[in-house]
Amino acid sequence: MCLSDFACKFIDLNKLISKDDETLDNNENPICRQKEKIIRYYNYKLDTDPMNYYREHLLLFLPFRNENTDINNKNYKQLFTNNIDIIASVGKSTVINTLYQLLTIQFNEQPGENTENNKILLCAPFGKAAYLIGGITCHHAFALPVTKNGQKMKPLSEDIASTIRCNFQFIKLIIIDEISMVGSNMFHKIDARLRQIFGINKDFGGMSIITVGDLYQLPPILDKPIYKHPTDSALAKLSPYTLWDQFHTFTLTQIMRQKNDIPFINVLNNIAKGKTTEFDCKLINTRTTLENNIPTDIIRLYSTNKSVDEYNIKKIISHPGKLIVSISTDNILDPMPQQQKQKLLLNMKTKKRQEFGGLHYDLQLKIGIKYMITTNIDVEDGLVNGAYGILQWIDYKNNIEPTTLWIDFGKNKKIGNKAKKAHKLSYPETDEKNLIPIQKTTVTNTLKSGVQESRYQFPITPAEAITIHKSQGETYDNVCLDVTQLNNKFTTNSLLYVAFSRVRRLENLYIIGEFNAIQKNTKTVKDISNQFNNDKQLQLSLKFDFTDTKLSIIYHNVRSFKQNFSYIVHDEWYSQIDLIIFSETYSKACDTYNLNNYQLVYFSNIDDQKSKGISCFLKKGLHCKIINKQIYTELHENKVNHVELILLQIQKYYILTGYKSPSTMKTLFVKILNLFHLEKICSNHFILIGDFNFDCYDEKNCLNDILIPYSLKRGLSTGITTTNFNTQIDVIYLSIDITEYKSGTYESFFSDHKPIFICIN
Repeated sequence: MCLSDFACKFIDLNKLISKDDETLDNNENPICRQKEKIIRYYNYKLDTDPMNYYREHLLLFLPFRNENTDINNKNYKQLFTNNIDIIASVGKSTVINTLYQLLTIQFNEQPGENTENNKILLCAPFGKAAYLIGGITCHHAFALPVTKNGQKMKPLSEDIASTIRCNFQFIKLIIIDEISMVGSNMFHKIDARLRQIFGINKDFGGMSIITVGDLYQLPPILDKPIYKHPTDSALAKLSPYTLWDQFHTFTLTQIMRQKNDIPFINVLNNIAKGKTTEFDCKLINTRTTLENNIPTDIIRLYSTNKSVDEYNIKKIISHPGKLIVSISTDNILDPMPQQQKQKLLLNMKTKKRQEFGGLHYDLQLKIGIKYMITTNIDVEDGLVNGAYGILQWIDYKNNIEPTTLWIDFGKNKKIGNKAKKAHKLSYPETDEKNLIPIQKTTVTNTLKSGVQESRYQFPITPAEAITIHKSQGETYDNVCLDVTQLNNKFTTNSLLYVAFSRVRRLENLYIIGEFNAIQKNTKTVKDISNQFNNDKQLQLSLKFDFTDTKLSIIYHNVRSFKQNFSYIVHDEWYSQIDLIIFSETYSKACDTYNLNNYQLVYFSNIDDQKSKGISCFLKKGLHCKIINKQIYTELHENKVNHVELILLQIQKYYILTGYKSPSTMKTLFVKILNLFHLEKICSNHFILIGDFNFDCYDEKNCLNDILIPYSLKRGLSTGITTTNFNTQIDVIYLSIDITEYKSGTYESFFSDHKPIFICIN
């Protein structure tokens, strides 16, 4: 176990560690936290401090016994590279969760927002992906028909549309995961639904959309890739553009899949891009082995359902134990002559299970065999299409007919908790404590004639082997792949890429046959590569260039410098500025903070720091002189009246900055302000910047009348708000001789105040 895992999963680290040898004694049992904690660390940047970056990641994520011998006496970069499979980071789901949390905070801080209303819709094209991000399926979210993608979709009835409109009334953003599995037809259906729901004839009804996924993976079956024109819209085909053309990409460049290795990563990238080399083939073929050398418990991947079924039957037959066959209950729901009904029922026996949501006519069951759920039983409970486990127990009716299957879903203890509680009285008499009940379900299928037929069966299928398509999005400990099947005209780069990338390391891959490179599908690969062209790259909306300025200043009310320090140091925007002023830092005299390449030129030395505190950081190489400072604090009628003003001189510029508490009267503020004798300095090269809780939009409570004698002009335009409450209480005023300047606001998710800035050109 690595240090980060131990710190976040166990209680009171200091008490758990032996004082003598810094290791746990045999009689010391760590206590697991009920909820894992988020750990904080310095988070050095690779480009500015590579040595500490590598050392920090090694200490946090690499298991070690002795720091001096295992870490400190090593080449940090080499040790990091050699163990990149162990040093895990976040994956795509974590990125989505971070976006969700961050933007939810941002939306909820808007004036008048009800924090109980959900502002972001998380969804994915299939149940497993939806469950992993805590969302719902696209079909459920947008009431999409569960039909073949080529069939035309009918508009929603007004009742259903109104219900969905009501559910969406507070939604401001939709995030769709596993976008490669959303085909062009489905994408256009989502667009059509949102246009109807919101009554706005714009793309997606004017809704903001973020999509996440890997376009190099497989597109959905029976649909075209998302960047192609749909097949079921004649009007869309006439347009030179697709819905996907409206999207811009932001590429995650760091490899995040846990337990991978760099040579294997390079092979996967080459396969995906159709650039497989001879070296890549040789590396893959080092994993070639004989059938009898393959562990019996690992999953097999095949390209066709036929091969999957053949292997699963073979595995079930060879596995010890009693074979149980569950026969489905089939029915024709429409009234018709008995003879015609019997003919249809007989025909149902020979149909593919895919026509009934994966429900078998005759399901073969055997204890100890892997099975996969084929329908979304309960997405919130994790009982979704694609979840798999091992069958451990079978309940019977009259000792003959199976009624409940009990499956162990392995390491994920969150799957099936609701189902388990609902059936706690019927829990089997077994030593296994993590079994989840699966019961029969009904799936209805509509024929072209309009006749409805139904099937009642357990929604599972044997999963000792699955298709490569079905494995997409999964990570397995070990995988066996028969590449002799893949050396044919139907094999694509995407198919190979998905198949090989299901494991964390090359050594977890078992190959039957010899792998040969395919250098085809060049058009498909080119089409995908075009989605990442420079003109498709997402450009940050807040981009500033402060290089050609005489002086640049930021002022930000941070609402606790200590709490938000890590966010500030990792935002490169701050590092471009000459003078950074933070207010309401809540800092204490003993607090120390280091901003890389900056010197602390002013720090409030006040014992009671609640809602107070100013810190000024100046870029190294520049010089600053403190001309005057005034701090006034009093408690009046249980309210704190506080004013802190500092006059700095940098080059030829005088900068007056500080903070005034909301309860402080204007007369007191003017009294403190007069101590600076502004009439002597404010006519030339003078800047007033700060949060003085005078709103420029409130004529009765603004600074204009106070500053009239000094002939100062406003530095922020009238249309700018500086807080989440649509006020401009963070202000900039300038002497009239300063004519060439830029000013504005930046964004901050951790404070209800926006940073304000001014750059003198």
